[in-house]
Amino acid sequence: MGGDDAIAKLDSALADLLIRSGFPAFWNKNVSDYRRWVKILVSDLQSLALSKRLDWAIGFSGLPTSTIHLVVAPGLYPVGTDTLDLIPQQNHLDRYVLVRDLRLGSNDVQLPSGTDLEYDLMTTLAMAIVFPATDNNSDLFRSLRLGQFFPPVEEAMSKEGVTTADGFISRSIAYVVRVLGPLALLPGDNHKAMAIKSLKTHDFYLTDFLIDQLEYYQTHRTDYPTISSFIPFLYRELDKQLTNLILEASPK
Repeated sequence: MGGDDAIAKLDSALADLLIRSGFPAFWNKNVSDYRRWVKILVSDLQSLALSKRLDWAIGFSGLPTSTIHLVVAPGLYPVGTDTLDLIPQQNHLDRYVLVRDLRLGSNDVQLPSGTDLEYDLMTTLAMAIVFPATDNNSDLFRSLRLGQFFPPVEEAMSKEGVTTADGFISRSIAYVVRVLGPLALLPGDNHKAMAIKSLKTHDFYLTDFLIDQLEYYQTHRTDYPTISSFIPFLYRELDKQLTNLILEASPK
């Protein structure tokens, strides 16, 4: 949309913003802090064995390449981490992760680390896999009865920031992908069980069904080489089991 002309205008606007904002002076003043924060972040990532999680994510998605970009931005609100898909591509698992101050407003910057960073990165990987795949099948979603899964948990989901039926389904799938993959790489045996219990407690009542379906996907990769190619099958299975699955929703 806009092509090279739009890109040129954006480039010019960013260059102008760079000068007017006084960013070079800010950077020169704070560069040592940013380098220290990046060093700490890199050390944490090495301890988390992120490469194993990326390898699993690439294999599960069926996409040939993957890149996770970490952007240290402690002054951004809200706190914690967030993800951007700035350049969506059909054959590339690409995510920009914004790493922000956990204590915004404090004089001392505290970036996510340890368990917090681990959880956020695993969630990032799962969403990077699932969301483009469900977006590619949005027409099929609307043609089926999948919107009926949302009303039983709409009020509870609003507290999670989920306000649409397709958002609920996509988030449910992504959380199960996180359970099946990155969590399985953690030491110990109870991470998966604890994560499943937590999802159900937070009203993601399709969890057991989605685990079965995504395990089926993992054992039938010849038929479904990518997660995007599997989503139509999954959506139709959800539609077939609609009544039984809704009965499993916790009463409100």
